Amino acid sequence: MKTTKRILLIEDDIDDQLFFRWAIEAIDPKAECVIAKNGTDAMQKLIAMKMPPSWIFLDLNMPLMNGFECLRKIREKKLDSDIPVIILSTSGNMKDIAKAKEHGAAGYLKKPNNTNSLVKALEEIFSIDFNKTENYFVLY
Repeated sequence: MKTTKRILLIEDDIDDQLFFRWAIEAIDPKAECVIAKNGTDAMQKLIAMKMPPSWIFLDLNMPLMNGFECLRKIREKKLDSDIPVIILSTSGNMKDIAKAKEHGAAGYLKKPNNTNSLVKALEEIFSIDFNKTENYFVLY
């Protein structure tokens, strides 16, 4: 039996939310994609979720609580600590990439500028067995 993909996208930009949803629907039209508009909203949604997400995609630059603060809170509160958190950011800054790893992210995806590239990157991420690997990945 194939399980439905459950994704939590933490992203404040509406265009990026739509772009991400289109890519997810292209991969799996039955996938569940919950969107949180900032870190505070994400924390509330994680606590309230009956079924935890399979993946969390987290933007870095958001109001109220940035991505690093949100990632730290998720890990401190042990909220879904075994769920891979993938940073999804426009930044390709090596310091941001290293900091994401230090804070417990499973990987770092620089936001692609077209749907085909995002679909390919997401398919690659969804194929990773995070239970068997401790490798931190970076995709551009």
